[in-house]
Amino acid sequence: MTPQLFAKYMDDIARPTTTLIKMAPADRLNWVPGPQNFMTLGQLLHHLAGCPALFPMAVRDAMPAPEEMPRIIQEDLKNTAKPDQALRVLQENLRQAKEAVGGISERDWGSRVVRVPWGKPMPLSRFLVDLAGHWLNHKMQLFFYLKLLGYPVNTMTLYMGEAPAARA
Repeated sequence: MTPQLFAKYMDDIARPTTTLIKMAPADRLNWVPGPQNFMTLGQLLHHLAGCPALFPMAVRDAMPAPEEMPRIIQEDLKNTAKPDQALRVLQENLRQAKEAVGGISERDWGSRVVRVPWGKPMPLSRFLVDLAGHWLNHKMQLFFYLKLLGYPVNTMTLYMGEAPAARA
């Protein structure tokens, strides 16, 4: 994979993420699927929209130190977003992420090593793939939240961003 192909891959993640965010009910932001250890729907929308903001940080080798992560996570969980807010933030973060990734040379893509907040330094390309996996996991989380809320999401919604038929 090249930085340019990875930037296109980010679009492939963003397309279904956008569809799922648009489906999220703005009047259910405090909903959680269980009694403990789950983000509310609003917290998830906020976090999901922020996922692409990690890519430019990784490219700049500016991720937080491991000891800072518990505080950062707790601060992040204090935030929620309505679907329209999440969409605006997602679009801007994606624009900045693609710009940052698009500026990586192929040499740096394969050989530059960066710090990560949960382990040993690793090649930039591997770290960006891991961050994409993080984003994908939260996209899947929103998919299941919507499924549990009774929305007619399906495989095409999850992977292609195709909106399902109107909710009855």
